[in-house]
Parts: sequence; C-alpha cells; structure tokens
Amino acid sequence: MGLPPKERACLLLKDVFDYTLEEIAELVDSTVGGVQSRAQSCSVEISRIAATNGTPTQQDPEMSKLLNLYVERFNRRDWTDS
Repeated sequence: MGLPPKERACLLLKDVFDYTLEEIAELVDSTVGGVQSRAQSCSVEISRIAATNGTPTQQDPEMSKLLNLYVERFNRRDWTDS
C-alpha cells in the first residue's frame, strides 16, 4: 500500500495477474518503457519498505481472517461475494 496507485497497478498486473508489458501499457495509458520503469521502481520501493519496516507486527485477527479468505477464493478463482 506504500506505492503510488499507478505503480501498484503495474506491479499487480505484471507479477500477480501475469499480464504482458504491452497489455499493462494499454490498461494504464503508458508505454512499455514506462511500465518497465514503474516495475523497477516498485521493486526498489518494496525493498526499501521491507528494510524500513523489518518484521511485521501482530496483525488484527479480523484482517488476517479476511486476507485468508481472499487468498483461498483467489486460488479457487471464486469471485462471488458470499
């Protein structure tokens, strides 16, 4: 969440949803070079955030439950809201 929205979108589309650079460029109204640059910036920023934050603190149990549900549904490709 520490990334700007456009960079976060590029990162998710590339690394999570496996879109091509060309597809991402079209979706975020950029160039392939711009997407590559944003991906590199994200990598550097994520490393910086991880180094600054260190070990994660205790998470809210309700948020952990929600995250686990999301991951479970994502893996099943189940996007219903029930």
